[in-house]
Amino acid sequence: MKRFALIAGLSLLTRLAFAQQASVIYVQGSVDLQPAGQDRTEAQIGDGLNLGDSIITGDDGSAQLQKQDTTQINVAPDTVFTLRQRSGAGGQKQDVLSVALGSITFSFNQLSGNEPDISTPSATAGIRGTVLTVYAGADGSSLFIVKEGKVAVESGGKLSLVTKDEGIEVNPGQPPGKKFEILHGFVNYRTWNKQKLDNILLDPQSAALRVESQMKDYITQIDELLPKYKETFAELIAERKKRDQVGKEEGAQAMGKYTAEHVFPLESLATAQYINLRYYALSAFSLKRFVLGRMYIRLASEYITNQSNPVYAKFLQVYRQTVKAFEATVVPLLVPADI
Repeated sequence: MKRFALIAGLSLLTRLAFAQQASVIYVQGSVDLQPAGQDRTEAQIGDGLNLGDSIITGDDGSAQLQKQDTTQINVAPDTVFTLRQRSGAGGQKQDVLSVALGSITFSFNQLSGNEPDISTPSATAGIRGTVLTVYAGADGSSLFIVKEGKVAVESGGKLSLVTKDEGIEVNPGQPPGKKFEILHGFVNYRTWNKQKLDNILLDPQSAALRVESQMKDYITQIDELLPKYKETFAELIAERKKRDQVGKEEGAQAMGKYTAEHVFPLESLATAQYINLRYYALSAFSLKRFVLGRMYIRLASEYITNQSNPVYAKFLQVYRQTVKAFEATVVPLLVPADI
């Protein structure tokens, strides 16, 4: 795929003002801040996070973030959290709080009707409540625990409404499972995630197939959106040329009127389409890096002295075909700063 779409999107995005989205209000142990396109640094109280920035905690690390004075984000150990954005209906931008791996508790002090979405490698949740904990497992699965209010969990084209003291689990590429009651609103993440790790070792091929299914979902979104974006961008280039000609022939006032009526709407549409392309591309990249990549490392270590084992061979087959699809569709939408 040609890179012109990416370059065009980047030029359009320079129009956006990336105001500070959140700030670090507490750190303990190993906590890193990964600004978009920059090297990791040790997180400090008072650090700001913008779109694309990540907080990464180690085995002994935890952090608290404050978002717009209304949302507190408690980041547990062994967690990767990223601030993202996508475009909704009508081009309205929607903040997304992404949990690639680990455990985070979100507390919304008040609901404004424009709460951010929460995403994991396997699901998206719309906030209709005030307190929930999100777990993202080593196999790409997710667990949502609602302590107060309601949360609409969506995956595989299905939506499930989870209420107070209820939980729901989602496997990659699958619709939400059955809701269940949570006693005292608590689940031990390490115990839950260990089960996921054990399941990977028990049946590596099935674990990889579930991740592949989720990857296909992201790629499908990209395949549907990319031609539309290219078409919009081509129309935008043509309209910009017409605008310039109008300016030469009829003057600045006519040029301004033509811009408002023909150019700005296309710029807005192209920007919204590009934001969503990047959202799906980065979601796919996160799935490949933090789930499939770690799965591969764990299994390669497990079978280091038994590379010809048929169980490992079946996993490798799925792994390689997933990576091949990722490289063909997703990689052209990434830039060096993403990696």
